[in-house]
Amino acid sequence: MYVPRKTATERKLYSFTQLPAGWHYGRGGPISREVLTQAELCYWQLLMHGVSRTDAFPGVDGEVLVTGYIKDVMGRQHYIGIEVGRGGQIEVTHEVNDVECCVEEGLDLTGSNRVISKISEEIWGTSGSSIQNIGNLNDAAGATWLLKSPPMGTAFPFSRLSAPSSLAA
Repeated sequence: MYVPRKTATERKLYSFTQLPAGWHYGRGGPISREVLTQAELCYWQLLMHGVSRTDAFPGVDGEVLVTGYIKDVMGRQHYIGIEVGRGGQIEVTHEVNDVECCVEEGLDLTGSNRVISKISEEIWGTSGSSIQNIGNLNDAAGATWLLKSPPMGTAFPFSRLSAPSSLAA
């Protein structure tokens, strides 16, 4: 049976349920399961948008901060901070080279995903340009081969004839 291993960030998130009362100079306590569940979903949103360097931090008021760090192709350092509050409200902060460029507050999970998607597009460009070479294989002579076949009946650039198909309109 396959049991997926938890990442370091996931293990850290769930360790927050074991925090003793007063863990931070007499303040703070264990983080609720509800906040941790939302924080884990925000963590997965970061992963799904290409962020692989992550961390998490508990707050003394029952909140959790999930962070992501990215260096873009221009060498700029990006920080994405997602704070899940005790009441379930989410705040997303984006910094570039330690300068805050945007903060979105009062979000739910759908809203945080929208904001993270927008930040990801700013970092990586549009999704089409960030995956443009995934479907191509270049051979030694420099010719490009499609790894995914176009739909039947599609005209091929190297042929004057379309492939016959009963599915083609």
